[in-house]
Amino acid sequence: MREKAMSDEYKYTSPIPKILNFLKDSLMLKIAMIAIIISLLTIPKSLILELIAEREQRSAEVLNQIHQKWGGSQNIYGPILSIPFNSDTGPKLIHLHPEELNIQGQLKPEERKKSIFKTIVYKGEMNYDFSFDLRSLKDLPTSKNLDYEKAILSFGISDLKGLSRSITLEVGKEKINALQGIPISNGLSSGFHFPIQMDSEQVLLSMSTKLQFNGSQEISLSPSGRKTLVQLQSSWPHPGFEGKYLPDTYQINDTGFNAQWEVHDLQRTFVSSWFDQEQSPSSELCSVRLIQFNGSYSQVHRLVKYTLLFLCFTFAAIFICERLGQINIHPLQYILVGFASMMFYLLLLSVSEHLGFNLAYLIASLISTLMISLYSLSLLKSWKNALSITLTTGGLYAYLFGTIQLEDYALLMGSLGLIITLGIVMYFTRDLNSYKAVEVEA
Repeated sequence: MREKAMSDEYKYTSPIPKILNFLKDSLMLKIAMIAIIISLLTIPKSLILELIAEREQRSAEVLNQIHQKWGGSQNIYGPILSIPFNSDTGPKLIHLHPEELNIQGQLKPEERKKSIFKTIVYKGEMNYDFSFDLRSLKDLPTSKNLDYEKAILSFGISDLKGLSRSITLEVGKEKINALQGIPISNGLSSGFHFPIQMDSEQVLLSMSTKLQFNGSQEISLSPSGRKTLVQLQSSWPHPGFEGKYLPDTYQINDTGFNAQWEVHDLQRTFVSSWFDQEQSPSSELCSVRLIQFNGSYSQVHRLVKYTLLFLCFTFAAIFICERLGQINIHPLQYILVGFASMMFYLLLLSVSEHLGFNLAYLIASLISTLMISLYSLSLLKSWKNALSITLTTGGLYAYLFGTIQLEDYALLMGSLGLIITLGIVMYFTRDLNSYKAVEVEA
């Protein structure tokens, strides 16, 4: 009997059940485990970012092919009147900008598509009316040597293949056809010219011409006259005014836009006349960009930056339901929920290339929310808790969508959202310390 009592007293008790009980119910250990899972999920996040960059590059390559064949962004310079003369050091040129320049233009947008990618191009039509004041030439020491019969009028254009028709210059009743290239050195790298036979007695030279061309994305016009008036209109409702000069007046509505610039020589830094040496085309332009709201790649890229926020709050909601419901969720199940969240971005990226960002976001968020909600129902064994996860996930998707749409207020939306969400989490976790672990039998 004594030996049996001593045997019972020194009977070995395994610590493994206690360790398992601690591992199962340790609050800090579970939080650390969730943090590790979130850190590991940054790997698929990086892969998704690389995929976005790859698809964006592919889109840019395809659109660039369309623009190269149709016509790229057009920069139009001039007109420049060049008159040769002889000096003691040899033949030279004097170049003049117009005294007055009136440009009335119209852009007709068209959609071009290749594969699944599409872009907006335009057909441009610019009516130029301008005049040169030649009285200042009479006061030059070289005025007697000016060869008016060999004068040249030049226009510069950045993408010559966009020119769609032959160009005619009207000088009074005379019509002059444009010739290829610019045969003199006046600072323009590409363009066309008109040979002008002038009379030395002329003091005012008035001309007009019409330019018809194809282009894409942007149109820029040089206000080369001492007094320049530019009027542009288009049926495209999303213009972006760029360049050095903003329009003095403009109207934008659903049917298009109408803008007007008025630029004087005192506002410019380039001169109105110069001798032989080249003057590079000025970057002081009146520009309009036809903005196309198909930047789904940039929007998806911005959304991926919120991955950490989304995972933290989704896992926090599941963790709270787990603790309050006194159940234990396996780490693998947290990982699967994380993968379901990451699949949202992949689905959004692929669908947005076909249906646009807004509709793709609705489809991807509904599928992701449904997957996480049904899986949470099987884990938490409670419709009430599963509904909480559904509302949390759906609310996060709605909040992120609003933040992306209100780009200028993204910081404000983000700050308010974090404060509100943190308050909700603090409210539901106020009683976690009262939770008592269920004892595991040895």
